[in-house]
Amino acid sequence: MRIVLPLLALTALAALLGPIIEGRERSAERAVRGYLVAVQNGDVNGALENLDPVNRTDWRIFVEHQVGDTFRVRELSVQRAPFIDGPTSWGKPLSVTVVADIAGKGGEHWQATSHVTGRSEGDRWYIESPPFGPDEPWLVPPES
Repeated sequence: MRIVLPLLALTALAALLGPIIEGRERSAERAVRGYLVAVQNGDVNGALENLDPVNRTDWRIFVEHQVGDTFRVRELSVQRAPFIDGPTSWGKPLSVTVVADIAGKGGEHWQATSHVTGRSEGDRWYIESPPFGPDEPWLVPPES
């Protein structure tokens, strides 16, 4: 009984603190959702604002091509740094996995999964490369 009550109290504390810690840091989710909304709305610059400033110029051609596609996000999960990495990095976003139904400008429909990596700077999280994009930036626009 001496072990059960402290374990029960510790479990209750973890159950209470977990959602609080999870809920305080939404920058990665906001960056990915913000990017997808901007692409849907035809806002190239708005989409680029969510990308890492170092990579924005490289990805412009792809973002311009992706503009107008629509995304219905089915699932979005954020991978966070574990407690073992230390108290200062614990809970910080590392990557986002997003599953969406996508409708292209030409009327085609498909479902895709994208693993999005990024980095934190201040209170922002910047995407390294666009969700549902190619492995490398496009150097020339595709033929229409």
